[in-house]
Amino acid sequence: MVGTFPLDAGVAAYAHFRGVLLAAPGPDAAAATAALVAKVQRFLPQLRELPELAAAEEVNLVVEQPGRPPVRTFARPMAYDRALLELDLGIAGGFVFREAGRGTYAFVSRCPDGTPQLVHLGEPVRGDDAAARPLPIPGRTPPPAAEAALRAQKAARVRALLRCPQCRGLLADVAEGLRCGTCARTFPSCQGKPLLTIDPAYDGSPKGKLESQNPYGQQVLELIEQHRDGLVLDMGSGNPSLGFYNVVHLDLSAYEQVDVVTDGRALPFADATFDAILSEAVLEHVRDPHAYMAELVRVLKPGGRVRLDVAFLQPFHAYPDHFFNMTRSGLAETVARAGLVVRGLGVGEHQQPWVALGLLLAGIVHGTPDGAVQQRILATTVGQALAQFERGAPGPFAGVSAAAVERLAAGFWCLAEKPR
Repeated sequence: MVGTFPLDAGVAAYAHFRGVLLAAPGPDAAAATAALVAKVQRFLPQLRELPELAAAEEVNLVVEQPGRPPVRTFARPMAYDRALLELDLGIAGGFVFREAGRGTYAFVSRCPDGTPQLVHLGEPVRGDDAAARPLPIPGRTPPPAAEAALRAQKAARVRALLRCPQCRGLLADVAEGLRCGTCARTFPSCQGKPLLTIDPAYDGSPKGKLESQNPYGQQVLELIEQHRDGLVLDMGSGNPSLGFYNVVHLDLSAYEQVDVVTDGRALPFADATFDAILSEAVLEHVRDPHAYMAELVRVLKPGGRVRLDVAFLQPFHAYPDHFFNMTRSGLAETVARAGLVVRGLGVGEHQQPWVALGLLLAGIVHGTPDGAVQQRILATTVGQALAQFERGAPGPFAGVSAAAVERLAAGFWCLAEKPR
């Protein structure tokens, strides 16, 4: 099919080929047709290799622009490379498609400098300069001049939520920091962040401490986006690469993006404060998971949701210590005991069995200073190792350092005694 359609200035010539709409603009039909022929010649090698792609049966998106009739957009399943090619073959500034292999929708366009930009629908839009500065509001990247004001607004918003971690009394601003009007205790700041701890001697400085920096996954980003006008608490955020305007980042250390510093023994917030709560790779590091969950539930609004991420088959990793790994049943029981209703429970992309295997093997190899033992392990096939394990022998792992064995052990024993 070949034809033309009107534009705001001139016309566009178009042709359909194997499910692709090829188009080129021009001041009149002849010029548009000549431009279309030139485009076809330029992309002829790619077009000849392009497989047929049927149009989608369902309308996915209706684009509305002021003063113009709405445009219906059909979202077809395709790979990203094909989406970029179709972007070049058409004249639209971008289009929606369904990503092959993911089943989710995405929007592809080009930046002013010509570089492609892919946005997964449902994710916060990071903007084209996320590496240079954080994103205070999900879905919107403010100009640098507005960022300082946004940070000040967020600090004021967080300040209104704070309560004494010891008695939950209201806090007043004083020269030394914050003072509880009920128990009269004064809380200083740490590198400009409120330091609200049960232990008055607690050091919230990140200097000399291991830095935890877990990136947010797709499900977490979707939860943040769903509550862009509300408040989300990240309990144990570490030092996130992106700081969000609607996320209160809470941690044991005063990292750059952290809003409030705590020693982890009590949450310094009022009851029923947050619309949602994140706890990513934290539960294994707390001394009392059930007390931790009780505090979590206390500050969560009725109907609020919690996203928990816990370790199971992971080696010892201290931030600053490591106490409890959980099975699937253990996590479900911990959630139920806290009074929450499970709405979903599963294995994430970063929690697959081969991730655990990789962590163990890497810890064994890199934790063994003897080069000969390292080479023996690396030269052993999986079948050879399994054959020796089935005989009860350590196989190629004999000679692994005691430190690696302690960190990667399958279990521990304990002999205890009741005091007389």
